[in-house]
Amino acid sequence: MKNAIRIIVLTALVAGVSAAPREPSVDLTITFTDTGCAATPFEGDAPNPISIRVENPTDKDSALLTFVLKDGYGVQDILDYKGNALPPFMEGYSIPHYAPGMNADKVFEVALRDDRDNYLVCAQDGVGALAVPLVLKP
Repeated sequence: MKNAIRIIVLTALVAGVSAAPREPSVDLTITFTDTGCAATPFEGDAPNPISIRVENPTDKDSALLTFVLKDGYGVQDILDYKGNALPPFMEGYSIPHYAPGMNADKVFEVALRDDRDNYLVCAQDGVGALAVPLVLKP
């Protein structure tokens, strides 16, 4: 009987260890600075969805946005735009945004548009676009 109890306890302990949370796999890391952001090097086609760690070691309210643009527009248009509404050159009516919070980091699973370039935009509340570190295409 004691052996049966030991086996049950041991099995429960092993199951508990194997069920421990694991660090999610990350395809790309974006790190905010006070004046912009930086991306880990990334080459080739992006997986879709892509797993992105967004790190914000600053005291600023920042977020990573994904833009799909109408034909004929690019990175400089994003950086030059200063309006309060959605940029008129964006395709679609919403901007997915990924904000880990201040002095925090979080991993997000980001769905990309298969048929278009996906602009990763680092933005800050009250400032707008700070940088466009990458353009991804699945």
